[in-house]
Amino acid sequence: MERQLTRAYLTAQQNFIDGDWDAVIDNLELVYENDKEYANGTATQTLYDAYMRRGRKSIANGVYESAIEDFQRASEIAGDSPEAKLQVYWALIEMADVYGILGEYEKADNLYHHAVEWVGFREIVQDTHPELVVLLDEAERYAGIEWFRTAYRLYKRVLPAEDLIYSAVYHDVQEGDYLTQLASQYRTTVEAILSANELADPGDIHTGQRILIPVLRGEE
Repeated sequence: MERQLTRAYLTAQQNFIDGDWDAVIDNLELVYENDKEYANGTATQTLYDAYMRRGRKSIANGVYESAIEDFQRASEIAGDSPEAKLQVYWALIEMADVYGILGEYEKADNLYHHAVEWVGFREIVQDTHPELVVLLDEAERYAGIEWFRTAYRLYKRVLPAEDLIYSAVYHDVQEGDYLTQLASQYRTTVEAILSANELADPGDIHTGQRILIPVLRGEE
């Protein structure tokens, strides 16, 4: 079995670079089922990011139900680790966004609420942006009286607020480093690293390169 897991893991890493999300998921669901901490958690991180990227692809293709399923699975995978706050946050945000597109505002509001609570959003912004806390309180008030669309619009005025929830650290790429391993190490996401460094491809890092790693503010 160990040999099978090793083969599946290594194949999945190349699949990830190639953007073959179906293959990544097929290979790493096997690994995840047998050892959630395989490769120091990088297998689980890669599986999470594959579901997230496939979900975004489904949105681009207008296949919203498939996107919801992938984001739901990503949130379940990340939710196994109490340290994976950013990963769960983004899965919930993406899922909520899709429900908003579909006009299912109550579901969207519930997910935004859970995302805010999951990362301690209020605590992060209350000193520097108290007006956002007011908007969140208003959103919850409207959701409480079942004005779900109004609550949704208020949440969208605040979230996702990545510029507020992120802090940043620099990492000098060492030989053997790859993005999913770095995302796992710093408890962030591949998408966050790609965006922060204006990279298009998960394979676009090289030894000696200094990259910016977004991490949850307060957990640097």
